Amino acid sequence: PSVFKWLSLASLLIYVAAFSIGLGPMVWLVLSEIFPAGIRGRAMAITSSVNWGANLLISLTFLTVIESVGLPKVLFIYAFLCLMSAIFTIMFVPNTKGQSLEQISKQLSDRSYMKKAICCAVTIPKTHVPSELLNNKQGSQLL
Repeated sequence: PSVFKWLSLASLLIYVAAFSIGLGPMVWLVLSEIFPAGIRGRAMAITSSVNWGANLLISLTFLTVIESVGLPKVLFIYAFLCLMSAIFTIMFVPNTKGQSLEQISKQLSDRSYMKKAICCAVTIPKTHVPSELLNNKQGSQLL
């Protein structure tokens, strides 16, 4: 039985470490990129509040839900929600690696992006670069 205690602790530590370098910071990274600069502060405050509110709701109801439906069903529900989150991320969150905030803003404002993502018939272009940025050879910021 002592081995199971240490195995449980090791499993928990591995889970926390994997979450911290995987999906954990993704929410904060995506939120910091998707909002335009003019509303970024307020939008981050609202979405952070909703995120922490959802965390509080799950924490407050977890034991009650386990008592009513059982632990295996609750964990399957959470696994299903994680799967749906992964599918949503793959389908609707664009790859922003190596792009400036202006390029990301242009890509997210492109209405055809959502149609392409929903239909899955056309591949999504990797970058949408505004012509002003292409012609700006000095690399200075545009106002």
